[in-house]
Amino acid sequence: MTGLGWTAFLMFLQAANPPVPSQQTTEGAGSPIVTGNGNTITITCQDRRLLESIKALVTKVATKQLDPQVVNFKLDEILRNVYDIRASIAARRLSEQQMKALSLALTPFKGETITISTVESDVEAYRFAQDFVAGFRSAGINLAIYSVGADTSGVNQIMSGGRPPQGVDLYIRTPSVWQKPLTQALTRSLTNIGLVFSLQYGNLGPPRSDLEIVIGYKPTENGGGGTPHEPQDIYRLGFQYQNGHGVPQDYAKALGWFERAANLGLAEAMNAIGILYQSGQGVPQDYGKAREWFERAAAKGDAGGMNNLGHLYANGQGVPQDYGKAREWFERAAAKGNANAMYNLGMIYESGYGVQQDHKKARDWYEKADAAGMLEAKQRLQRLPQ
Repeated sequence: MTGLGWTAFLMFLQAANPPVPSQQTTEGAGSPIVTGNGNTITITCQDRRLLESIKALVTKVATKQLDPQVVNFKLDEILRNVYDIRASIAARRLSEQQMKALSLALTPFKGETITISTVESDVEAYRFAQDFVAGFRSAGINLAIYSVGADTSGVNQIMSGGRPPQGVDLYIRTPSVWQKPLTQALTRSLTNIGLVFSLQYGNLGPPRSDLEIVIGYKPTENGGGGTPHEPQDIYRLGFQYQNGHGVPQDYAKALGWFERAANLGLAEAMNAIGILYQSGQGVPQDYGKAREWFERAAAKGDAGGMNNLGHLYANGQGVPQDYGKAREWFERAAAKGNANAMYNLGMIYESGYGVQQDHKKARDWYEKADAAGMLEAKQRLQRLPQ
């Protein structure tokens, strides 16, 4: 047995898909400003931080620290930009200003590859996708092609099985891709141009690139904001709070949203709650509760829950350490296509944990994980003895 510790497995806890809609929790507030000439201005704003900024600006104008005409000109310019963005979002198009901003942000990554896909037979979504094509091509970004007709348009037409995609989704091939500079630049740029989008793991089409933008059907009224009602949307809001995407990081709020989604039967949310208890994020660390939630997720067929149960048995967390049971859970998750579980099986056979050390089997599992898009598996393959 080699000196590899099971702590390495903690890198590959299987979190459920991380969508990131751009929702902001706000508080109503109002505050008077005394201008010094007998007049009082009262400002009411839902966002406390925005309110403080407006108060500071108006105070400077009222006390003649700023030229009112200059301020008025700048405000008019900002409002015009806001109206342009709102109009483009309503029409599901990118404005010229948005395309320029997107191109400028991605120019440093010239030569990298991104996939753009849209649902089949939706003309409006296809036009919207073409705006992204124009922005990416002007930045020198290569477009991955896998469907007929995309060679010239740059847009892959996909058939949507199950629940059809809505709005704009950014698919990240594997968790490790999230840390790449291109991913960070793209998500910042999409946020800066005012685009509401969600983050997902995986690819809808063949994995020709690490990043895939999917333009779905026009969002329903509920999808545009307000309190979510669909389990997946509730889960997504929990993920936002867990990771601080668009909102201040708040594990307690994340847990609350995950529990609501879990009570509606969403296995991904059950797995997410288990991870919070296993890691002690926002709750006292409790491996017993983590196991209960992972078991509930696994019972509903969630591969992430199965993989995470394997972690508990491999590390003896909340259960007696049992490499045999760990391997069984990894195998069940791998049978469902879970790349993390494939990688973990490779580690089991490479290190001889609960099995006869077998570099051939380890190589087989690492190769499967590599084919499923796990970059770490390729690194293990390079170091594995022949």
